[in-house]
Amino acid sequence: VAVVTALAVTGNCIMLSAVWRTPHLRTLTSVFTINLALSDLGVAVIVLPVWMASLVHDSRSQVPAFTFDLCQCVAFVTVLLILVSVATLSGISLDRYLCICHPLQYPRRVTSRRVNAALFYIWLQSSILASLPLWGWGQYAWRPMSVPICAPAWRRNVGYSWLMLLLGMTLPFVLMLFSYVRIVQEARRQSKRIQQIQ
Repeated sequence: VAVVTALAVTGNCIMLSAVWRTPHLRTLTSVFTINLALSDLGVAVIVLPVWMASLVHDSRSQVPAFTFDLCQCVAFVTVLLILVSVATLSGISLDRYLCICHPLQYPRRVTSRRVNAALFYIWLQSSILASLPLWGWGQYAWRPMSVPICAPAWRRNVGYSWLMLLLGMTLPFVLMLFSYVRIVQEARRQSKRIQQIQ
């Protein structure tokens, strides 16, 4: 866990530094990449150290390593950052789809206002989904028998689990699958066209 933490911090800091120092990398849609790096950096700086501390603690104990409030807070941040990462990957795939499959309409469709709205939506939806257990729908619990960290208790509220599965994971993965399948189809179409011209 310590090695993964060090690699995640180093890699994401290098990426953010490269975007900061290289003007041509600071494009409108690089905001998605920066958002992904920041959410992953948050996992490396907040979530993984807590997980490491809980591994040092006797994970077989039924006594939580942290107080209830800290447990809830860490679980919320963990779920929030994971949802943001997955949704941002979905946003990146849709951006690439529009750029490659609809290049003439891309500048009109992908505007600064729409990119900012997409980022706002990503954080808003992720915050709402992650905070539902704090308001009583779903539950965050200490999970000593699996990964020794506070996490959603999936079996205690099936409705919350299905909502998380649908909005947090399935929808983004369907969007990514659609985008990348269409990109591959477009690449093959362009390749055939080039071969015909030659």
